[in-house]
Amino acid sequence: MAVSGTGTVDLTTSVTSVTWPNVKFGTPVTKSFSVTNHQNIAVPITKNITGLNAADFSVSGGTCGSTIAAKATCSIAVKFAAGALGSESATIAISDGPDPQSPHNVSLFVPGTIPATVTPLSITYGTITETSAQIKNVTVTNKSPFTISVGSVVGGADPADFPWSVDAARRWPATPVVRLP
Repeated sequence: MAVSGTGTVDLTTSVTSVTWPNVKFGTPVTKSFSVTNHQNIAVPITKNITGLNAADFSVSGGTCGSTIAAKATCSIAVKFAAGALGSESATIAISDGPDPQSPHNVSLFVPGTIPATVTPLSITYGTITETSAQIKNVTVTNKSPFTISVGSVVGGADPADFPWSVDAARRWPATPVVRLP
């Protein structure tokens, strides 16, 4: 006796990966995706985040509880809060009881974390003669728990006219004042 037919997928996710933009330290960002139960019965689910940077990702909301109703779709919100310099990644596994294809993994990725802010982002000097100078302060604030270094990239037609230095009275990871004459 031959048996044929099409199978039904028990559970699916709307995405296989979620990517955040570059994220600043101290500014958590949340992204969501959906999970669909294709079965005719409600199923229990669990959500587990694992991987290298798992501690920096957390399930922070959404409409998925511990059970998904039959033929229903719900959402899972994942919050990322930077905890390392550079890129970060983890995986969230969504498991449902009767599904032999469980768990359903969604990769979580942040291409880069931003440990500092710079204020102001641009400086206007106005008219300066060859014999005059103006000092403008730029503040770099380290928002991470890590020591970072400050470098300079001065562009434009005459970058050599804009030397810079770090205020020696300040020490990292405190906030230095960069002086641009």
